Amino acid sequence: MNGATLGLEASVSGRDYSAYNWKQIVKESVTSADGHPANKRFNDAAPDTKLYWDAGMQKEAMHRAAKDGVQAFFWDNPKDLAKVLFTWHADLSLIGIDRSGNQTTLWKTSWGFTVDAAKGKTTLENGGKLPGVTQ
Repeated sequence: MNGATLGLEASVSGRDYSAYNWKQIVKESVTSADGHPANKRFNDAAPDTKLYWDAGMQKEAMHRAAKDGVQAFFWDNPKDLAKVLFTWHADLSLIGIDRSGNQTTLWKTSWGFTVDAAKGKTTLENGGKLPGVTQ
């Protein structure tokens, strides 16, 4: 595999949020598949929400999470399309959205990988462990 997959479910207690979404800031060592320049951080976001899930996918993700007894669901599968050596890194945050639309960062982590296409090898950051900070 020349990439990585991350799937997360989050259970949230405390404040009453009406919705949950994610913010993912990405940096790649090569130009991204959607044209973001190499080594420049960018918000991997939907245009309508400025967060990871667009409005429709946010509802779908929350529905999927509820079926599993949690509040939030995240899934991403970045991969090597150009068959080159590159590094991919993201800072990921879980966002709680209240009824007024105010957003609060609830949890943060980072994840990523390096692909050596010539060797067919993907190495995960932190040995595949997610560091996390709860707000």
